Amino acid sequence: MAGASLKKFAGDRFEVESPGIEPGKLNPHVVRVRAEDGIDISRKQTQGAMDLHRKGRSYNFVIAVCSKEATDRCPIFPGQAKRFV
Repeated sequence: MAGASLKKFAGDRFEVESPGIEPGKLNPHVVRVRAEDGIDISRKQTQGAMDLHRKGRSYNFVIAVCSKEATDRCPIFPGQAKRFV
């Protein structure tokens, strides 16, 4: 949800990727809420954060949106990234 919102409101000022801790299925509630905001994510494929790391992706900023329970599983990206949790 956060990545779709940043894309909508920031336009092309940022390159946004929005992986999860692990790839899975889109949450239908999230798809519905995004649609209510005029954002269609229904055809998005999920991806895991480590998949992006394995592809050699690097970032200037990483914004982690994790629950308190999941914080210990939030991925760490090596390199020169400023991390916001």
